[in-house]
Amino acid sequence: MLRQFDLLQDITQVAFLATDDNFDELILEVELGESGKIIARCRQTINGKSEALSLEKITDPDLRKLSFDLKDEMKSHTGGELKKYTVRIDEEGKAKTSFEYDEQ
Repeated sequence: MLRQFDLLQDITQVAFLATDDNFDELILEVELGESGKIIARCRQTINGKSEALSLEKITDPDLRKLSFDLKDEMKSHTGGELKKYTVRIDEEGKAKTSFEYDEQ
């Protein structure tokens, strides 16, 4: 469980690289594909306005590796295949995560 926490903390730090602004909420969504590929989306809300963020500041290999390490870690605890996760960070920097698994 500690490894899972550490990975999520590292992923949260990676998400912060996508923004330079003070935000009300920052959301990073990552879908885990086949062959080690990911689809990542990041958006922020400032004063009620949501906008997509460029992920060019986030190095794909770092996020990909962290994501698949998280997938392996989650499988060892739940037995399920992690399909997607979302990290929501509030204006105070507190993060909440949600996970979606493949149906078995």
